[in-house]
Amino acid sequence: MKEIRFSLFQSIKQSEQKFDYFIAGLVGTTFAYSVQQFEWRGVNCGLGLLEPVALCLLLLCLWFSMKKIEKAIALADLNHEILEHKENADMYHRMQNEKETMNIDTGELLTRTDLKDRMRESQQKVVQKRAEGDRAAAPIRRYEKLRTAFLVLAFVALLVSKFQPKSEKESNQSAYDNDLPASHSSHA
Repeated sequence: MKEIRFSLFQSIKQSEQKFDYFIAGLVGTTFAYSVQQFEWRGVNCGLGLLEPVALCLLLLCLWFSMKKIEKAIALADLNHEILEHKENADMYHRMQNEKETMNIDTGELLTRTDLKDRMRESQQKVVQKRAEGDRAAAPIRRYEKLRTAFLVLAFVALLVSKFQPKSEKESNQSAYDNDLPASHSSHA
């Protein structure tokens, strides 16, 4: 039963990790495509401002995606350390039944008192690492929520900017062309 739970947990974590990589790739690709299609028409207060805002939102979303992945990797490392210390504590606990035990790694003889001390140290490290893990897990959910919010806002801003009325696009373009010197103007 324990193996089934571990297998299920492992497959859930792998799916979550793949989804995070997918979202980061989607955001990066959308940003790259949008930057290629973007034409700067100057600063205005109309719908033309939505496209540069959407690009900024996509950048923020990409940053939050990368931070979430980074924190998730750090949390996985912490979980590995917790498991290691817990296994050590269990091993020292089982060895306490014997009068003296030899440490296989160092070759030194360990008394029951030594084993109790090492077990206590390992248990303290487990508690310490769990506290670190709890502190590390909180930003992961925050980054996930921010990533999702900025992604939705960016896509909405991109879609709305594409439905800008033709007359507004032309007036923005002519205002931009009037600001350019004659040699740079597309109508010259």
